[in-house]
Amino acid sequence: MFDVKKMRHDLDHYRQLLPIMGRLHSNKDLDISNITDEDSRNLNTLKDYVITEKTMELDMGFQLVDMAVCNLHFLLLTMKREDGKVLVYNYFDAPIHTSYKAKNGEQKPISSYAYLQADDYNKYNNIDLNAILPSYLCFLKINDETMSNINLNMLQLLNASDKLNEQSDWRKKLLDKSMNITEWLIANEKNKNTRDNYSLNAIQIRKRMRIMTDDDKRFAESIAYNNHADNLMRAGAFLLIDNEQGCNMCLREVSKKNLKWFKSMPIYKCFTKTT
Repeated sequence: MFDVKKMRHDLDHYRQLLPIMGRLHSNKDLDISNITDEDSRNLNTLKDYVITEKTMELDMGFQLVDMAVCNLHFLLLTMKREDGKVLVYNYFDAPIHTSYKAKNGEQKPISSYAYLQADDYNKYNNIDLNAILPSYLCFLKINDETMSNINLNMLQLLNASDKLNEQSDWRKKLLDKSMNITEWLIANEKNKNTRDNYSLNAIQIRKRMRIMTDDDKRFAESIAYNNHADNLMRAGAFLLIDNEQGCNMCLREVSKKNLKWFKSMPIYKCFTKTT
């Protein structure tokens, strides 16, 4: 027999949760069928401190917080104000200025998404894939490494996709966003050699999606069999045309440092049958 009163209570509770999930850019539906007391407390925390922006009086400052709610995980950030009170933010909406040590030793600005690793993309549900590229664009004029940083972030999306089942909806979204970012890089890169590298990335994405074309194969072959091309680019191109022997031939010509770097790349981990 249905408990109509309980059903109405659950429905009202769920309606209250919708704005919270929207504000957090949740990429997955919340399942409250087995909600616990701790889940309820965490939901109230999200509502009171992330959505309505109340302050906490806790002895904690700048700190990342992993908050679990039912079947979801959210990455949050706490920041202490000058008056000692603590604010809690959705990490990706927090008013912070992230930076890194550039090749020349200077501290340069970068997107907060740059700090995510592959596993983070598959864990946290408040990641807004559509916000990744725009989060970098404001740095184009003040950081000449921004295009490269965008590409590195895209490669993390590929690493994340490679950890998922081929039928996963999230894997498809990661690959679609990887392609979207790579197409932007190709359209905006002025250096031909770098643009060719981005084009090889587009091909490795299509190869994962099983939509690699004859034109893709011809382009990869033009790089692989070009003795004047960079050996790391040639190695990647050989993998895209399923020629692991050719890849290994090129890798024998690179330094140990570059070999280690290449073997950490998604193109090597995904398309190499032997190690």
